[in-house]
Amino acid sequence: MTNAKNIALTGRDNQLLASLRSDIEAVSDTEVIRYALRYLESFYNDTIEGRTLLIQPPSGEPQILQMTSLSEMFLRSSGQTTKHHIRLQGADLNRLDKLHHDLGISATEVVRRAIRYLGIILNETKKGSAFALAFGDRLTQMRMDVLTSKAAVPRHQVTLDNSFTMYKPDYSDLLAAREL
Repeated sequence: MTNAKNIALTGRDNQLLASLRSDIEAVSDTEVIRYALRYLESFYNDTIEGRTLLIQPPSGEPQILQMTSLSEMFLRSSGQTTKHHIRLQGADLNRLDKLHHDLGISATEVVRRAIRYLGIILNETKKGSAFALAFGDRLTQMRMDVLTSKAAVPRHQVTLDNSFTMYKPDYSDLLAAREL
């Protein structure tokens, strides 16, 4: 099953989509959007299950990212919109429809939030930020694979033995995070 959607993006969102396409080495806008929808769906599921995404930049205060942050970013800019014709198949179409229904927003707004979220993840990864999910008083390290050769390697190196090196972020201040 294949279905096509027309998505209208304005100013900054359109620039962000073009930047993401280059950064993750995607061949089309549709590929970026499909990838972004997968990340947004995971973020949404974590949110409704009570988990909080924490981001620890290499320097500075830890931050909390919430779904509301995505809706407040790049408030509607005036100017021209660019229509993108995307073709979604099976699971990707179901993912878009479910997020559209569950969030109570248009399919276009779902796509906007998805590319904003992917943009945050990519930018934070390039900076060398560490990611974790907090659930109650438990903290679980997350790995964000952004499929880019330009992404930074995590900054805290721990050698387990002579033959294996693992990268481990410092989460000491992460639970005292502030909202992004």
